[in-house]
Amino acid sequence: MVTMRQALSLGVACLSLALGSVSYGQEAPLGASLEGLLKFAKDNNPEFASMRFDAAAATERVVSASALPDPKFRTEWRDITRMGEQSPTLLPARVGSTRYLLMQDLPWAGKRDLKREVAESQADAARGRAAGSWSELAAKIKVSVRPRPVLPEHKGSATA
Repeated sequence: MVTMRQALSLGVACLSLALGSVSYGQEAPLGASLEGLLKFAKDNNPEFASMRFDAAAATERVVSASALPDPKFRTEWRDITRMGEQSPTLLPARVGSTRYLLMQDLPWAGKRDLKREVAESQADAARGRAAGSWSELAAKIKVSVRPRPVLPEHKGSATA
């Protein structure tokens, strides 16, 4: 005897098998449409991907171009033998004196803005190269997919 629970689970299993063979998200095969080819090329072409990554890197360099240079920290040990009283040592407590310096280079007025502007124009150029690369690739795809017209054959000779 079949219980209600077994019948329900059997019905759900049959329904899932019947609907499992239907695919709702079937995509058209590659090359079925020009748009599909262009999308595939934009996503998978290594040359265009390289150009996009170069453009993204150039865009990120704009921020760091206008930043101040890294600060410098320097430690100087003076009189490491204490006028010949001891052998040379680098322990700060056992040397004659220790000097600590923290330095920050400051560029002249306008230099940081100029570096930022140069980086922005380099980023614009990289984006332009990427766009040009895509235009060239898309044109190659469009030309190779375009249907070619059939010219009628001419009978007879051409007149001068």
